[in-house]
Amino acid sequence: MKTLFKILYALSIVWILGAAIKFIEYLSVLARFAHDLVLFSDRDFNLNITLIIALVNALLTIYILFHLFKFTKSIKQISANVLFSQENGKAFNAIGRAFIYYAILKFIVGVVSSISNSIENEVFSSYNFGRILGEQMAARLPLLMFSLFLLIISKLMKDGYELKNENDLTI
Repeated sequence: MKTLFKILYALSIVWILGAAIKFIEYLSVLARFAHDLVLFSDRDFNLNITLIIALVNALLTIYILFHLFKFTKSIKQISANVLFSQENGKAFNAIGRAFIYYAILKFIVGVVSSISNSIENEVFSSYNFGRILGEQMAARLPLLMFSLFLLIISKLMKDGYELKNENDLTI
């Protein structure tokens, strides 16, 4: 069991590194905009959709990084302590909900970004809209499944804790 938790811990660290790289990518878009704003201060810059999407994505990445760190911390505590505890159930429940919120918000931002790009390139049509929705749903489905799995595990942890307490009382 400890080996499985070590593997899960390593995978969560890789996930954190990937999210950190995405955060740097979003910051580069923001830095490029700030650079152009300072360098070409005589131009009239308005907030375009790319800047807003980069800013929202950066904020969402900070949000998910925070919860990924909590997830990694929970995995470390579980491998060191008891699996069935109320704290572990609460932690997995909170992390599962956070991943669901993140997936929904990333879906919305992805749809808006893709529609904006299609309109900019003058290729927006009802077919493209359906393709955009399908692509965004397919991209978020694994995270939604993982988060639902975490919610199920949290419920099992809470129920296991209650059963353990009842068993300890009957002895």
